[in-house]
Amino acid sequence: MVVSVNNTDTAGMAGALEVSMDAHLTRYAHQVHEFERFSGTDIEGNWKSLLYIATSTQHLWDCIGPHLDYAARKALLDAVEGLNVSERLLLAIAENLYTGQGGVNLAQVAATLTDDELAVMKTALEVSWSSMWINGEYV
Repeated sequence: MVVSVNNTDTAGMAGALEVSMDAHLTRYAHQVHEFERFSGTDIEGNWKSLLYIATSTQHLWDCIGPHLDYAARKALLDAVEGLNVSERLLLAIAENLYTGQGGVNLAQVAATLTDDELAVMKTALEVSWSSMWINGEYV
């Protein structure tokens, strides 16, 4: 399966980023649908970014997922525990994209995150203002 990040909505962005379908994207797509089902609204970019990072590994999802309340549209990210250094940094990035507050040390990002984790961060930035085409629908 192929997933595309649709960049056509944003001026100056061309084409689509294709990613192989994997467990991460399955978790992500499912949580987008769950958000929309429980909140009763379409998902916004800040929630897309948060969910994209939170679902990037099963462990991150197990730690972050219980602190998300879709019906109330709240994320209690300060309560998240059990993360290693790189996961804590990804959470800080997710929180910054979700709230628009706080800061992330880019030198620490560059020195700490693996290539895969940097790719997750990059895509989280992209999905905050676009949509992803997964299995024949935009999420």
